[in-house]
Amino acid sequence: MPIDVSCSSCQKKYRVPDTLGGKTAKCQQCGALMSIPAAVGAAAPSTAKPRQAAAGAQARPAAKPAAQPAPQPAPEPFGLKPLPVAENLFVGAVAGGRGPDPLGEPLVTDYGFQDPDDLFDLGSTPSVESDGAAYSENPVIAEQRRLEAERRKKWGGASDNPYMKAAEEEVGLRTKTKKGKYDDEDEQNDRYSHFDGIVNLTGAVVASASAMAIIMGIFVPLVGLVMGIGLVALSSLIGMAGYIWSVVMVFVHHKDDPSKGIMYLFVPFYNLYYWWNYWYVVRSPVRMILIANIANMLAGVAWTVAIMSAAARAAAGG
Repeated sequence: MPIDVSCSSCQKKYRVPDTLGGKTAKCQQCGALMSIPAAVGAAAPSTAKPRQAAAGAQARPAAKPAAQPAPQPAPEPFGLKPLPVAENLFVGAVAGGRGPDPLGEPLVTDYGFQDPDDLFDLGSTPSVESDGAAYSENPVIAEQRRLEAERRKKWGGASDNPYMKAAEEEVGLRTKTKKGKYDDEDEQNDRYSHFDGIVNLTGAVVASASAMAIIMGIFVPLVGLVMGIGLVALSSLIGMAGYIWSVVMVFVHHKDDPSKGIMYLFVPFYNLYYWWNYWYVVRSPVRMILIANIANMLAGVAWTVAIMSAAARAAAGG
């Protein structure tokens, strides 16, 4: 008859055929070795032989053989009760299983009809059925989205390359508002707007000095010439300051790509290309450079007016 056995480590219950009695098997759940006790019915043949011998001894007057101790019934292992027939996994006719191992190896077969939930323990990974919200977004993708949003907020687009901005528009990353501007254009223009006050003040000073030089050139030609020279010197300082300022802004804005700053310094006409594509970066220093050029032209006007006024005075006096 089948033998009921239980693993001493994990208490997993098994029912094995009596042919495995007295052998050692390995628990399929925890891997611990367990000893299979001998079947209770195995002692039946040993009790029959003394009875037959005793029956034959009644015909002969001989000494009684030594009394054989009565075999003790095998105790129920670990206090287990017989399993229901439906759970006998080793009797093929009853449970539809394969039966004992045909090779006769001392194996305990568990067909896993009631596998534990943690048979393939993957740690704390939730199942889709139990926690579908955990699979809403991969944390790596979420982190990439966060970094991309921060970089776009800082640089105003997916890349500083102007061709990439056109690609952004094609795929819908940069959209135009009703006024025809990009949705991030106002933010880019406001990034360096705190320098506009300096530029406006410089323009006001140059305009005032130019007007004074022209007026003085009309009425006092010599003073107009001197003020024109001073206006040229002032415009040179403003232009130099604006150019140095623009170089600093280029290197600061492209601190991760200094090649743009190097080309800005040494490649001819790259300045114009950069001004066109990154106007919001160099807007203030370029306006300073333009003010310097306008001051030079106004200084020339002051000189011309002063020379013509002096010539007119000389002609009138002569």
